[in-house]
Amino acid sequence: MFPAKAQRRKEMFPGFLCVFAPLREKMLLRVKKQTLIHTLIYGLCGGILIVVLRLIEFRFLVVEHSIEIYGGLIAALFASLGIWLGLKLTKNEKSSSLRKCPSQSRKSSH
Repeated sequence: MFPAKAQRRKEMFPGFLCVFAPLREKMLLRVKKQTLIHTLIYGLCGGILIVVLRLIEFRFLVVEHSIEIYGGLIAALFASLGIWLGLKLTKNEKSSSLRKCPSQSRKSSH
């Protein structure tokens, strides 16, 4: 309520508001809790409905474009297989950093 209206009501019915003030506060608190609960339930139901509709839409999308999806998966499989095989076949022997230099091996043999 607006403060001016509340003040006018207090002036018009001073005893009436004083007697029912605790009851009115409890009712307002209960109404606020009920409003909060109803809002949360409404929001939760709306969210669940949106998720269900998105899943249904996704299922129709997958069914409609299943050939393209399978083709893409097969292409990705063969591309990764080709990259792996190409790396295996063209692997260079890397020199180990643990090998001794030839100059060090001569000194130790003398």
